Amino acid sequence: MTLAQLQNQTGSGFDWLKYVTTIVPPDLKPPVTAQEEVVVSEPAFFNKLFDLINHNTSKRTVANYLGWRVMLSVVWDLDTRFREIYNKYRNVLYGTSVEKSRWRSCTALVGSYFDLAVGKLYVDRTFRNGSREKAEEMITDISTAFLDILLNETDWMDSEAKVFAREKALAISRKIGYPDMIYNNTAMAQHFNGTMANETEHFQNVLINSRVWAQKSVRELRDPFDKTKWATSPAEVLFFVSS
Repeated sequence: MTLAQLQNQTGSGFDWLKYVTTIVPPDLKPPVTAQEEVVVSEPAFFNKLFDLINHNTSKRTVANYLGWRVMLSVVWDLDTRFREIYNKYRNVLYGTSVEKSRWRSCTALVGSYFDLAVGKLYVDRTFRNGSREKAEEMITDISTAFLDILLNETDWMDSEAKVFAREKALAISRKIGYPDMIYNNTAMAQHFNGTMANETEHFQNVLINSRVWAQKSVRELRDPFDKTKWATSPAEVLFFVSS
């Protein structure tokens, strides 16, 4: 649906166009208008939400709830005073107060903000003796064998389906090992432009880096889908096919 349709559905209590234009960069071209298409997977939720807010809930309750949601989103990045309070809350709510090991949290956070930088360290340590080239050769052999079986040994597909399957197999874009850009200092500097890594300012790191990556993501709103872009860090050991 469009933003205008969402506005009509939820009433005048919340200005959706103002909210969205506050999030997106002001120089986005073409700019967001009331006719912008948005995905609303649960329209009934918004109907009930705004009915609750507009008719049965005080402004103080709404403000308290919003403050609580903000606190929940950052509590793991605050010091032990806040985390201990939250652990007591979790114990009451879920019956457990076990906190994830701090090193695991830190590793996950660094990996999410500095994926390619961490990936480069991993590649420098683990990719030796042409391992990437060997992997590429293995994938080529697998693809060749698949096409041979598809065309010569598969009897449950008709010729039209085989042609389609072959075209799809040949269209697969391979991403093996790591992207070449991790060894391009200019590209890496551009990729991480605006991010922050200060060992004495953890909370500021989180706030600034969260904002930077959110803004980078929103700026891609008008860009065509880039099939060459890597979806994961080289340090993530995965095998998957994405269409």
